Formats: sequence, C-alpha cells, structure tokens
Amino acid sequence: MIKIIPYTTYRPVTEFAVEEQMKSVKKGQQTVFIVPESVKASVERLVFDRLVKDRSLADDIKTSFGPVSAGTLDIDVLSFVRLSYKILAMTGKESPSDDSVLRNLIYRVLTDSPSDFPNFNRLRRHFEYVDMLVNLIGDFHRYDIGADKIEALISSEGDTDGKLSEMLLLMRRTDELGKKYGLPVDETLPDAAAKAVMSLADGVPSRYKSLTSFVKSRFVITGLGSARNLTPQTT
Repeated sequence: MIKIIPYTTYRPVTEFAVEEQMKSVKKGQQTVFIVPESVKASVERLVFDRLVKDRSLADDIKTSFGPVSAGTLDIDVLSFVRLSYKILAMTGKESPSDDSVLRNLIYRVLTDSPSDFPNFNRLRRHFEYVDMLVNLIGDFHRYDIGADKIEALISSEGDTDGKLSEMLLLMRRTDELGKKYGLPVDETLPDAAAKAVMSLADGVPSRYKSLTSFVKSRFVITGLGSARNLTPQTT
C-alpha cells in the first residue's frame, strides 16, 4: 500500500515526514527510510533523536559500546544505492561493474578509433573530461535514455556539431565491448537489485530467506524532490 502524506506547514518536509512516520513504528517491525545520499546523515540524526526521546531505559540493550535503544535495530536509513547494495548482499550476488570499467572501455574505444570521434577524442588526454563522459552515460542509463532514443532524437532534430552522434557511437561500442568481455556496463546497482527482488516471484531459493524477510519491511521514501528527484530507474 502506498500512503501519501499531506503537508501543509512551513517546516522542512523531510523532518515532518520522519516525525510522522516514527509515530507508527512498531516494535519488531523493520522500517527502512529511503533518502538521497546527500541527506542520509541528517535523516539518521532525526531518526535517532526520535528514538531516544522519552524512551524507557529498561528496553535498552547493553553492548560493549554502551546502552543501545532496541528500536535502532529495527530501523535503517538508506539511499537507493545503499539499498541496492544491501539487497545484492542478501542474495550473494556481485554488484555490477563500477565506473572504472566503463572509464577503461571509453579509453579503449577512443584509442582504437580516434578518427570516428573528432570531438570526444580530444578529451582522451584529460581524465577529468573522460569522467564527465562516464557521468553523462551513467545519467542516460538512470533516466532510461538508451542508444535507440538518442538515434531517434538525431533523426528528428538533427545533430549540428556531431556530438550526439559521437555519444551514440560511443555508447554502442562500449556496450559491445562490455558484452564481449562479460561486463554489464549498462546495468546499474538499482537494475541488479530490482532483478533480484523480481526473481522472488519465481520461487524463493534458500539463500534468499533474508531478502524475503526484508521486502516485508515498511519502506518510507522521503527527501526526494528537493535534494534529488526520482529517476525512471529508481521509480
């Protein structure tokens, strides 16, 4: 069930959402707050402050670090990336390749065929510019903009300086190299995590028991829309 919380005050919306949802936290029920990475620390502080407010010390768990509120064991604050890592760890699956793999493939493509990339080849000698290409391709993947959509845009709107055409060619060639060497350069963490969760519909392997329990948690998404918007991928 999806619950939309109406918001009618001038208080920070994330603070309001956290406080409202913390009122519904039940002992023994796992609650997961999903927030942008940039506000994760501040949301953790809001959650912790709410947990320790008016709590009964008798419920605390004694550890070598001191007493810990039992409620902290049932509440987690994660970004979409950290949530994806957590899901993959529960299934024993490896995380998709990191940016270094895509970066190396870009260098390989530009080095092998410099004449095909009159604009991008000039960036090859500057690692910070290559990082920009890595980030740009990553954004295309996150917003579900593939090579076919770029090709359709070029067909309808044209490409005066040739940069879109070079991006189209670069994406296709890095993808081809990735497939050749078994490197899923177009698969991101949320993609892999979503596949793992969807696979539960086909039956639950014994090693997925922790994931089966986790997906029954209460999930609260907040902070998006101000620090960062939801992308088609995370949606």
